[in-house]
Amino acid sequence: MVELKSLAVGTLVGAAIFGLGYVDGIESLQFVGVLGLVWAIAGWSLARNHRVWREADTLPSLLFILLAVGVPQFGTPSALPLGDFRAPIMLLAMGIAVAGMGLGMEMNNSESIEEEPTTAAMSAD
Repeated sequence: MVELKSLAVGTLVGAAIFGLGYVDGIESLQFVGVLGLVWAIAGWSLARNHRVWREADTLPSLLFILLAVGVPQFGTPSALPLGDFRAPIMLLAMGIAVAGMGLGMEMNNSESIEEEPTTAAMSAD
């Protein structure tokens, strides 16, 4: 079943990042499109799993923030001659990190949903 709220959040996040990239003057429309798509997936997956994010302990929350902020800094070395593409590539790396974490929460959530019926069926016997 499609959750319209999480789909709307993902669409709005992706459209906002796409608009920011377009207004910022990035010439490559394909790059801006991929950037928007990555952030749309990140927004969708985090909105879909907001219960997991809310119930998380302090350490996983701090690690999430550290990875989301730290990955772009170390994922794009300063020795590379990227010019004007440094900020968009860092934004892409950040989006990939956040989307990966959100999809990891999604996979963890789907495994716990699959395990519940088998446990209930075993205890009923």
